[in-house]
Amino acid sequence: MRKSRGTIDAPDFCVYLLGHPPGGQKWECRWVKWRDFGVPASTADAVDALQEAFGRATQERVEIACGSGIGRTGTALALLAVMAGLSAGDATDWIRGSPWFVVKSGFVSLNRGGS
Repeated sequence: MRKSRGTIDAPDFCVYLLGHPPGGQKWECRWVKWRDFGVPASTADAVDALQEAFGRATQERVEIACGSGIGRTGTALALLAVMAGLSAGDATDWIRGSPWFVVKSGFVSLNRGGS
């Protein structure tokens, strides 16, 4: 979350994958303590937050964000792909080619509802 939102619409719900609590958001969010180049401080908390994001994405604008939108966010998206039914081996290919999410300036917006 080092970049400005710019013209990106605010989410209804967001999961922040950061080593420190996010601050100043005007929307509902969950913080998963996850240092850069590390693993989540709590696997259970990370999975729970991502399951919530997965479920909410059918009706709401959901965002997954970390410091740069590459490592932790990509890992989270791979988990979401597995939750959607893909094998772990297919998750990377799905992430790279799916219209299910949009990556802009380090922010990832899920759109399972089709709009």
